Amino acid sequence: MTISTDWAVEADSLVKVFGQNRAVDGVDLRVKTGTVYGVLGPNGAGKTTTINMLATLLRPDGGSGRIFGHDVVREPNIVRQLIGVTGQFASVDETLSATENLIIFSRLLGLSRAEARSKSVDLLERFGLTDAARRPLKKFSGGMRRRLDLAASLIAQPPLIFLDEPTTGLDPRTRGQMWDTIRELVSTGSTVLLTTQYLDEADQLADRIAVIDRGKVAAEGTADELKSSVGTSSLQLRLADPADTADALRAIERVLGTTATLSPRHPASPPPWPTPTASPTC
Repeated sequence: MTISTDWAVEADSLVKVFGQNRAVDGVDLRVKTGTVYGVLGPNGAGKTTTINMLATLLRPDGGSGRIFGHDVVREPNIVRQLIGVTGQFASVDETLSATENLIIFSRLLGLSRAEARSKSVDLLERFGLTDAARRPLKKFSGGMRRRLDLAASLIAQPPLIFLDEPTTGLDPRTRGQMWDTIRELVSTGSTVLLTTQYLDEADQLADRIAVIDRGKVAAEGTADELKSSVGTSSLQLRLADPADTADALRAIERVLGTTATLSPRHPASPPPWPTPTASPTC
């Protein structure tokens, strides 16, 4: 299917209400095609509910959502052809082998027997699971299950992939492997919308990040923009010789581009040191 829009995801004032709880309360998102977009927030912030509405799994109670220009409410069947979804809980059958799981998913998507077997072989190799292809999933580690779950979502090679906290509970090595896989997906033409609780994960992977809390977008921007908008930085220097203070002040202004201040000298303290009020390099 040809994709002819610059925006993979457009969400305008999305709302979802469960009883008295507004789980999603007017969320706006814009995800550019060919990028990784991170949705960052704590448990219960509304991340998964937002994903479920955009993936046509929940009907919005307000607002609108579009996937490559197609409305998630009016055109759900088209939207489902354009997306892959990997949820927080694996959708694979633990009583079957990795190969059997992928063949079943492939057949459900309309592939022939030969195509399903070929696709399963390719995906198992791509995700480093070839050696465990015939092993029952109940003997898989958590990281292996997550990789197989992601492989299953890629059978139809969708242009947009929703990953809902894909590395939660994984060990650092497997987490790094998942990061590499996500980068590879984007380099081969997919767009990824990623939800996560981890600051470092969003920082490492996402081109842009939306911070969601209590169903609302609290902040949005690149990782650098978000970091620069929070808090201040300082650098404290202690000089061995107070006679060098003037030179130190001039060097700080020249190198860091900021004006330094001198801390008041305490009787029991060492000589005063210049303290930059702000530093773009800290």
